[in-house]
Parts: sequence; structure tokens; C-alpha cells
Amino acid sequence: MLTGKVALITGATAGIGMATARLFAERGAKLLLTGRNEAAGKALAAELGGQFLAQDIAAPEAAARLVAWALGIHGRLDVLVNNAGVLFNGDVATCTDAEWDTIMAVNVTAVFRLCRAVVPVMAAQKSGVIVNVASDWGLVGAHDALAYGTSKGAVVQLTRSMAAD
Repeated sequence: MLTGKVALITGATAGIGMATARLFAERGAKLLLTGRNEAAGKALAAELGGQFLAQDIAAPEAAARLVAWALGIHGRLDVLVNNAGVLFNGDVATCTDAEWDTIMAVNVTAVFRLCRAVVPVMAAQKSGVIVNVASDWGLVGAHDALAYGTSKGAVVQLTRSMAAD
């Protein structure tokens, strides 16, 4: 099902993103991987036969840069996996503004920007799939994870709203 499909996976240098990259490679996808850990990303891309671009996904220009990169290499983008995410522990009394802002920038705003950037590309292709990775913590409250749970709830609602449109 993924044979020959061009897939951009964010947060691909560890955890769910790395596992997704491995699975997509096994299924024949052309991998475009991104993350902040350049050494891990380059090693994974070399291992799986993909490409890697180190990127701070929260940077305002990141989405446009990643889509241009994908189109420059393959001329299309079939699958976007919005997986990058950060987590800081804290409740409403202990979560700092900096932690809140970082979590929202990476976990919500970057997801929105990438979706907004790829939708016109996929619409022009008349095909494409966007996978936004959330968490059950976005559906139910979780102890000591106020900002993270809030951010993942926002991703769930963003995804539902996109599907409704």
C-alpha cells in the first residue's frame, strides 16, 4: 500500500517517529525524515534508504521549507505524518510560560502549519494522507501533564475539523 509513496515523517529520530519510519520503509515508501537530532536522523535515513533534513519544526518557516524540500526531491508528497512532539511535566501551578509556549509551538502550531502547507499540494495531486499523532492524554485528563494533554487535545480537534472540511 505504501510502495512508491513519498512520506514525510516529523520527529523521526526517536520513538513513534522512528518506528513509523521503519514500518514505512518495510512497506516500500520513499522516506523524507525530519527531526532535531541530526546524527540520529542521518543514520536512520542511511539505514532505511531515505533522506533527512534537520529541522526545528516550531520555526515559522519550517512547514514551507519541508514541503519545498519534499517537492524538490520527489515532485510530490503522498503522506504526512505529524509526529514531532515534546512533553514537560507540570500542573497548572507549576507549568512555566516557556514550557507552555514550547509545547504549543511544537505539538499544535507546527502540526497546523504543516497541514496548511500540504493540503494544497495533496489537493492538486488529487490524493494524499495526513496522519496527526495525538495521545489518549488529549482525550482524558492526565496527572502532571497539563500542557501536553491540552496540546494533544488540540491536535485531536484540529484533525476532526480538517476531516469535517
